[in-house]
Amino acid sequence: MGITVAIVGVGLIGGSLGLALRDCPLVERVVGVDVDRRVLAEARAMGAVDACASLQEAVASADVVFLCCPMEAVEQLLQAMAPCLRAGAIVSDVGSCKRRVMEAFARCLPPSVQGIGGHPMAGAETTGIAGSDRYLFENAVYVLTPPPGVAAASMERLQSLVAATGARVLVMDADTHDVLVAAVSHLPHLVAAELVRVASRQPEALVLAAGGFRDATRIAASNPGMWEDIIFSNREAVLGQLEAM
Repeated sequence: MGITVAIVGVGLIGGSLGLALRDCPLVERVVGVDVDRRVLAEARAMGAVDACASLQEAVASADVVFLCCPMEAVEQLLQAMAPCLRAGAIVSDVGSCKRRVMEAFARCLPPSVQGIGGHPMAGAETTGIAGSDRYLFENAVYVLTPPPGVAAASMERLQSLVAATGARVLVMDADTHDVLVAAVSHLPHLVAAELVRVASRQPEALVLAAGGFRDATRIAASNPGMWEDIIFSNREAVLGQLEAM
């Protein structure tokens, strides 16, 4: 019999994860959780989840829980779900900063539950369930950051699930992840946003903008609220990369 997966937050990443995992022979059921009922209805209609439930109901039956939510919501959700998690369950996430999440796992999860950080290096400028893509993770690096002493069986199970999405699993510690991702993801977003800001103060310059400007600023179209949360969550590593630049 396959396992039950709960996806908390059925947006672009959560919806894409659901679509990919529903094709996985290891998974019997995918349950979606979201604060927006319309999003849940759309997720179910498009086949990203098999069922919808409250947070407590979903995690009580789940073998693996994926938190696909803003960084600022992680600890609150962990506190709410902790009493309902079944012994032996795995909790992971898809956040862009890992040290903060791993610290929250250590504070909030009971000893019988394994918290393993995760970060798929994939995304799009679009947001929401409508942008979900079954093949979003195909050939993308998906980083896992296990805590010291993680159970081998839990790690193997999560690696198998991630690999089933088509992603390439890479295991590293949280601090290393945060430094590297600051260089290749967080810094580029800041630079792209600043390029747009500078150019927009000179409207006549935008008439001259061509392919190079488009390529350098494409990611500036991403959700600014989400990126503010990410940048400040990883501020030390980002400051280091800004200094290097």
